[in-house]
Amino acid sequence: MTADLNQFLLQNPNFRVLSEIKNNLIGNLEVDDHVYQIEFLAPKFPSTNGMACKVMKGVSEISLNHFKPEKATLISEYLKELGEFLRANTIRHRPGFTAASIRDFLHQLELLSRDLRCKTVINKDFTVIKLTNFEGYEGHYLDLEISKTFEATVQRHSLPDKDSFGNNLFSISGGLENVVGQFRRLLEQFSDFYSHLHTIDELCTVVEPMLVSTKHNWRMICITERVLGKIVIDPFSPSAVTMNFIGPTLEVEKYRKIYNENIHRWDIDLDVYRNLLRIFDLMYFPMKMCDDDEEEKYCNICYIYMLDDHIPLISCDNPRCDLVFHVACLKEWFSTLDERKTFLAVTFGSCPSCKEKLSPSFVQLLEM
Repeated sequence: MTADLNQFLLQNPNFRVLSEIKNNLIGNLEVDDHVYQIEFLAPKFPSTNGMACKVMKGVSEISLNHFKPEKATLISEYLKELGEFLRANTIRHRPGFTAASIRDFLHQLELLSRDLRCKTVINKDFTVIKLTNFEGYEGHYLDLEISKTFEATVQRHSLPDKDSFGNNLFSISGGLENVVGQFRRLLEQFSDFYSHLHTIDELCTVVEPMLVSTKHNWRMICITERVLGKIVIDPFSPSAVTMNFIGPTLEVEKYRKIYNENIHRWDIDLDVYRNLLRIFDLMYFPMKMCDDDEEEKYCNICYIYMLDDHIPLISCDNPRCDLVFHVACLKEWFSTLDERKTFLAVTFGSCPSCKEKLSPSFVQLLEM
């Protein structure tokens, strides 16, 4: 443990180290009368360079899409600006509920919590309910906004946002019991879906998403050192899987051919991981690489490993070129080139180092 990390822990006793690899820390940040759980990866500690951060309020994840720290170059400065951001985004409503209506509402909430086997927390203005710790599904949550007529509208939830057809998976309004009951039924229906993803997380090298949550219905895993496979699972039908391959052209064609020729071997009684092993005739997929290897694979454009929660994934078709690049860096690189060509909606670019062409399979990454 470095001296900088020791000093940080002494100054912030609410934090502790989950793993010294990449400096993975977790702790609580108190903002007024609210407590947030902060988990971050800081490979360049105490610098914020390459940092990834996740903020939880209870079991609800707080979006940081609009958090743009302006002056934070150190972790301590980052946490200070994060506190100000969270304070500014605390919303308090004060509708004109009567004492009788509140009393009846709390009684209904108590019955609901008992019948649906979950924990309920309500804010002091009686406008927002957080439902957590569903029995058997402790990692899930449901946040509801309550109107003056006690109708419930979904604000946030722990399920994937979209189904396989791009439709909102769970976005309804109605009576409190009806909305929460439907959420509970979906949790039960998605049990196999989450089990399949958990197996992939445990037994594969997952390179994206970096911070996995219950909202993700996909994983990008290592098939070989240079070939990635993006697996998308339908929550309603976990055996309905789509898989795309990303990497050098010839290697991608090889694995796509194997997949297409052997997809008939899919067994609906097996999970996704074991079916993929059957298809590729493997004993196992590559496990997590050692961190020394990961640290060596910096992006050859920006020369850092982690950029906005993403690692460098793109390589070229030259088997002798082992350089990799961030998607964002390569997008910016392409924007400066005169020889950038578009044909049939496929962008063909050249490796910034060896000038070999990049595989069209990377287009889906460049368009994300």
